[in-house]
Amino acid sequence: MIIRQTIHTADPEAWKEFVHACRAAPITESDTWSVYGLGRGQLGVFLAQYDPAGSVSVSLDIDRLDRFSSPYVRVSRPGEQPDLSVVGYDLPELLVHNLGYEPDRGGELSASPLLFTSQVKDNIPVLESLGLELRSISADETYAEFDGDGILALHVLDENDDAAPQIKLSFQHPNLDDLAEHLREAGFAPNIGFEDFGRSVRVKIGNELARIHESPAT
Repeated sequence: MIIRQTIHTADPEAWKEFVHACRAAPITESDTWSVYGLGRGQLGVFLAQYDPAGSVSVSLDIDRLDRFSSPYVRVSRPGEQPDLSVVGYDLPELLVHNLGYEPDRGGELSASPLLFTSQVKDNIPVLESLGLELRSISADETYAEFDGDGILALHVLDENDDAAPQIKLSFQHPNLDDLAEHLREAGFAPNIGFEDFGRSVRVKIGNELARIHESPAT
């Protein structure tokens, strides 16, 4: 199951430069829609026409949708190539698609989108039913990570935040120093910083910001 996060952007060319600097593998490229194979997972780059610039969507792509079964999905678009919507507990929109592109890999970047929800624990069996494997959960049950071809994370919404469930773009990489050097060579200005969970790189791409967290080397 391939985890694909898609950035809706007014500047797709800047994102193309970013993914090429990260050594991602182009699967399909155009002025409005591109898909790149990462070390794990995929990144879609979509010219913002129907969704706000800076917004993020996530899909799970599987090889045989006709053999897929979960009590937590419903058909959101019927047809020969249907879309399935995941019906969880206060989850942002999460779709399951039939595999649309041949898998390809490039570089060491991993897709690791964050799904913000008020119900982290309740959504664990939802994501496991889709075929994702629970990798870790925090002691206070406010954060959980799942493995597929890529990483999907649940993060609790701030109890003082009135925002609806949402998705944030996120990546992981095992060597932030090497990645930052590649990005500088491509003309970007990455900033390595320290956060509660470890080191991360933040880099401005057009009007959007990419966050790449350090992951253990595999």
